[in-house]
Amino acid sequence: MGQDSRKILMDVIKKWMPHPEEPAEESCWAPEIEKADPDRTKEMQSEKLEATFRYICEYSPYYKEKYERAGLTPKDIKSIEDLHKIPVTDKKDLWESLRRSPPWGDFSCVDEELWKKDGWIVWLTTGTTGAPIPCRYTQFDRVIQSWHLARQYLMSGIRSSDLVMYCMPFTTHIFSWHHYTAQELAKIPMLPGGPPLPTGVRIDLILKYKPTVLIGTPTYMIYLGETMKEKGIDPKELSVRVVVVAGEPGGSLLPTRRRLASLWDVDVSDLFGSTECGASGHATMCEYETKDRGRNSYLHYVEDAGIPEVLSPDTMEPLPEGEYGTLVWSCINSISQPILRFDLKDMVNIRTIKCPCGRTSRMSEGGIIGRTDDMILIRGVNVFPTNIEESVRSINEFGNEYRLKVVEDDKGLPDLIVEVEVRIEVSEQEHERLKNELQACVRDKCQIRATIDIVPYGSLPRAEFKAKRVLDLRKSKLS
Repeated sequence: MGQDSRKILMDVIKKWMPHPEEPAEESCWAPEIEKADPDRTKEMQSEKLEATFRYICEYSPYYKEKYERAGLTPKDIKSIEDLHKIPVTDKKDLWESLRRSPPWGDFSCVDEELWKKDGWIVWLTTGTTGAPIPCRYTQFDRVIQSWHLARQYLMSGIRSSDLVMYCMPFTTHIFSWHHYTAQELAKIPMLPGGPPLPTGVRIDLILKYKPTVLIGTPTYMIYLGETMKEKGIDPKELSVRVVVVAGEPGGSLLPTRRRLASLWDVDVSDLFGSTECGASGHATMCEYETKDRGRNSYLHYVEDAGIPEVLSPDTMEPLPEGEYGTLVWSCINSISQPILRFDLKDMVNIRTIKCPCGRTSRMSEGGIIGRTDDMILIRGVNVFPTNIEESVRSINEFGNEYRLKVVEDDKGLPDLIVEVEVRIEVSEQEHERLKNELQACVRDKCQIRATIDIVPYGSLPRAEFKAKRVLDLRKSKLS
């Protein structure tokens, strides 16, 4: 195979990359891809999958061994009908690869020759569920991922006439860089405004330079708007027309979206992706879905960048369409990290829906509703922090922050305490009613009885990036 397998994959990726420099239409960059017939999409995925698997077998020592142990050779993977033959992988494989071959691991297809000739950037995963994983990407990947996200900007209704302000940092995390390179291609002006700048300076930038689009986590965008109100500034009167959220679950859930929309008087767009799997993004909201439709929003999977599957987190078997399970992503659009069947542990679903925007890719209802590794088991019931978020943010008198404490009762059984803040203008006489209302809402949504604890307004932590919502105080977890 030699260098040919890399060249073959690069040629296949470029074959399915029409209009590499500018969009074909004002609101749809590549209609022949984004509005393709489902059979055409499967043809594209199959061609990319076959080339990707062959390439991995040559250039990834770790996965070559894994596939050989599974009895697989490149001849076994010819189309997406063969995808199920490939074993599911997750971060444990990447950590094992790093352990045996530091500092980069041997899971990536980037060897030293390629890195010295075509290296671009190193990103680290956030490390919220273990040691950060270094991910090296090439200049070729920069071009591909920029094209994908530029398409997604257009899809969400963002244009070159906008000014996009970042409310997240340029660090070793993928978030800001991913957007930056896409905006360069789409010729959308940008204003960096993330940490280490404090929130007060960020507010001054918004007032002075009048960005029309803000990007940040849902948690921080709510906090930023509330801070403005405390300073006597009405976010609704400002220049912002779209808020783009990512980086944590909840951005497509109706209560969170409505809080953002009513606070800023804006459309709200959500997207999600990962650092490990190709960096082209996994799902994005179209302009139609950025409006309040009175329900959780839908996101389009980027099915020319990867193949999404929803599997049972317990059995790793496929689930029926519409059921929520763990997202397993096969990246077919990268020469750096084309990891196949990677369990992202994000809880999503897949639905086939005819969208008014005309795009034909399958969709995710409500985006990421939680992570399997954030799931809390309370007396036999699985609870996600986003379940509580929906309950808290559906009651207007509560503030935007909440925290979950998992404790043990006197018999050693787990109990859940939900700490919430009540808005300053709400009378203390209303607190008991609100506690009962939230307790009933949590019971209806999660089928558990939680203790509601109202804490002083402003006492819960505020996060500028990913919020940490759960404190597990059980003795078994602290030891």
